[in-house]
Amino acid sequence: MVTNLQTDKLSPAAIIDEIVDQTSLSCKYEELNHIEGHGSKDHKFCALHINIHSVHAKLDQLKDMIATLSEKKIIVHFILLCETFLNDTNASLGKIDGYNLVCKNRSRGHRGGITIYVLKNLSFAVRDDISVHVDREFESLFIEVKGAKSSILVGEVYRVPNTNAKASVERFLNIANKLKDTKSDVNLATDQNFDLLRYNTDKYTKELLDGLISTGFIPS
Repeated sequence: MVTNLQTDKLSPAAIIDEIVDQTSLSCKYEELNHIEGHGSKDHKFCALHINIHSVHAKLDQLKDMIATLSEKKIIVHFILLCETFLNDTNASLGKIDGYNLVCKNRSRGHRGGITIYVLKNLSFAVRDDISVHVDREFESLFIEVKGAKSSILVGEVYRVPNTNAKASVERFLNIANKLKDTKSDVNLATDQNFDLLRYNTDKYTKELLDGLISTGFIPS
């Protein structure tokens, strides 16, 4: 996940050190059954991101996960998936009760595809003006969720493995700059197939992370 934060008081080097050292930005790993039911109280919304590798093959497991979280009083407002393997003829089979389904499927070939499930009581609009989508290379999908006084942007971005790294970084930062210009709160789920721990050894990983930080985003 990538979140936009106020990072103007920290230098890029300091932010990167915090990411690598995990001093102030820690990722807590928990088994599903051990997660405490406090998510909805601590956050305005809850988002779930999965590289699902076929919605049809794993839909029952996904539904079970949502049900388990619901039992813990954790309401998942957005489910963001990549590698859905859906297409325009079978996407409706991936519906989940209580959610609206927004898809961006490949126009040719198979595999790939991205999806956002939105809790049905939320008002939203698809933001095609933000997305950059190149079939079988780079896939993205964005929605704007509207509240009474404000709105947030929620998006899914997937880079297909072993595709042009330079072009992928340029596309991703194009999106990041569009998001920055909106001045909205943003929650971005992404599987870029870049290893951020290679920041000091890989040119495009460095460009990606530097670009994210310069536009006010930070991996979380």
